Amino acid sequence: MDDPIIIYRKKGKQLWYILGALLFTLLCGLLFFADSLLGPDVYQNLADDMFFYWLFKAVLFIGFFFFACCTGYYIKEFTHPRPVLTVDEAGITDYSSALGLGFLPWKDVRRIYAAPYMRQVYIEVELANEEAYLGRLKTWKRKTIAANKKLGLQAVSIVLNATGHDPYVIAPLMQEMLEQAQQQAL
Repeated sequence: MDDPIIIYRKKGKQLWYILGALLFTLLCGLLFFADSLLGPDVYQNLADDMFFYWLFKAVLFIGFFFFACCTGYYIKEFTHPRPVLTVDEAGITDYSSALGLGFLPWKDVRRIYAAPYMRQVYIEVELANEEAYLGRLKTWKRKTIAANKKLGLQAVSIVLNATGHDPYVIAPLMQEMLEQAQQQAL
C-alpha cells in the first residue's frame, strides 16, 4: 500500500479563523452592551418596539456565545493540532469538520470521489453501512447529516478548505488506496 496521506490545517488560515471568530464575539458583545455603555439613545428606533429590541438583544446574546465557542474551538485546534484527514492501510480518519465520523475502516467504504457543491469541493465517501455509523451519533449530528444528504451530499463529506490541499488531487489517491485495500481483502 502507498504511503499514508496525512493532512493538517495550515496555521495561517487557522489564525484568520481565530481572528474572525474573536471579532464577531467582540462585536456581538459590544452591540449587546451598547445601550449600557453609550446611553439608551443608541437603540432609540428599536426601543420604540420592545419586541424587536429584545429580539435583537437575544440574537446578540446567542451570537456572542456561539462565536465565543468558535473562538475557543479554533484556539484549541491551533494549539493542539491533529490531522484533519489521515488515510492509511487501515482506512480513513476524518476530523475535517464537526460532522466528521472519525475512523472509517476500508471494509465500510464503497467509493470515494470529489464533488463540487456551492463553490466548494468536498471529498465524498460513500459508506456500505451508513446507518450503523449514523446510529451512534448525537441527534444534532444525525439531523445535520440528513439535511446534507437531502442536498445531494454523502454522510461523509470531507472539507479541505483550511489545508491548502486540492480535493480533486486527494480524492483519486484515496480511491486508489481503497481499491488496493479491497484487492488485499480478497
